[in-house]
Amino acid sequence: MVVVILGMLLALALALVVVALVAIPAAREGDTLLTAEGQERVADTMTAARDKVTSR
Repeated sequence: MVVVILGMLLALALALVVVALVAIPAAREGDTLLTAEGQERVADTMTAARDKVTSR
């Protein structure tokens, strides 16, 4: 059981490292995807895609 828990913690740590390696440089370059503006852009894109699918 301890091995399973350690494996899960290792997977979580690896996931956090990957997110940090992607998110931190993107934020430094001024990418707005991880901000409120980016959230709005994603919502607009999802709405547009949904409209295209339902119009067929």
